[in-house]
Amino acid sequence: MTAGYPETRGERPADLERRLKYNAALTRVAMQDAAVHRLLVEVQRLLRSPSVLQDPAVDRLGQRELIQLAFSSFSRSVTKWQTD
Repeated sequence: MTAGYPETRGERPADLERRLKYNAALTRVAMQDAAVHRLLVEVQRLLRSPSVLQDPAVDRLGQRELIQLAFSSFSRSVTKWQTD
């Protein structure tokens, strides 16, 4: 993954890629779920702690979306492989 700010220095967290994927998945969930959308907005506006996003119900939705994204990516790869 390329850095958005190339002048940034230092070590990246070991789990950065996982965090970015999870955040993207939560954003996709928020497009369909008003309660998750509200939580994300409240966290972004510093009205709530980011820990509210670790609620088991929210985490389940995020994990489910990650699985769906992985399956979609896998399906596209198989389809491409079959057509090549």
